[in-house]
Amino acid sequence: MKSTTSFLFAFLNVLLLSSLADATVTENITTNCFWDGVGAYIAVDRQVIQKKLNDWHDSISSACDGPRLYLPTSPVFPKILNRNQHVVYIGTGYMTFHDFQDLVEECISVNGMEFIVTIPLLTDHPDGIPFYSLALKHFYERGRGDIPKPNIAMPYEPVDEITRKENGVVLRKGSEKLQLSYVRYTDPCKIPNPLVRHEFDEYIDQGLQFGVKEPDFSFCDRHPVDNRYCMTAKSIRCEVHRSSPNICQTSWKETNKVSCETPLQMVGVTQGFRDMMLLGDGEIKIVASQSYFGNTSVGLKYPCII
Repeated sequence: MKSTTSFLFAFLNVLLLSSLADATVTENITTNCFWDGVGAYIAVDRQVIQKKLNDWHDSISSACDGPRLYLPTSPVFPKILNRNQHVVYIGTGYMTFHDFQDLVEECISVNGMEFIVTIPLLTDHPDGIPFYSLALKHFYERGRGDIPKPNIAMPYEPVDEITRKENGVVLRKGSEKLQLSYVRYTDPCKIPNPLVRHEFDEYIDQGLQFGVKEPDFSFCDRHPVDNRYCMTAKSIRCEVHRSSPNICQTSWKETNKVSCETPLQMVGVTQGFRDMMLLGDGEIKIVASQSYFGNTSVGLKYPCII
């Protein structure tokens, strides 16, 4: 009986490995964009992040299937954070999507200010390399109208205001408000210190990002456009649906990216935005920040985690 059980276990293991080897992973570049903005890592409680990851997994799959993301075993920014901390990432700036430059319609502004919140530097297994992230929000101004959503893994949400001023940004939705203040050393560019540059390059230059269960390609149905984004969306829609929710966004920064030192602080934030960003009620600690601008290729990978 023991030998039969061992044989059966070995046979099932071979089948599992065979199925993984035969899995077809597809990656498509869906669009290109240009970003000019600032980004920052903020220290948060590790347990709060873990609860968010658990809630996300429960929301997209049953107990035994679907992708799963983990906090890295060793804390990120080990010289700054303790073992009970992780980070959230915020990025805000002006996004230009090249594929939609020829789209001319009233009440649509495909380019504009955006504000992104993610949980970065996650892994696909407990001892993995932190190349993954989970998008929490992708804010854009309501006044831009019916816009495409080329950051296809991100949960887009309209807000009343995202205003960039000479020394900061204001984000407002109803009674909720967030205000950032920063100094951009871009003319001439002051290169960030090696610690900041390394962590940003690992996350920003190449990353795999989860967020929504399926990308929203409906803009292409409402506004037929013969560009790469809409043509790719049409050709992969069925495959993406079959792979859902194990799909993620890929992003690859091109060689023209420039990073500059940018001290940043959060001047004020109301409770609703605090809760959304997992900041808690205590002091807000900016771990690292910088400006960066350059072209990016945005794509889709499915299945993402095998």
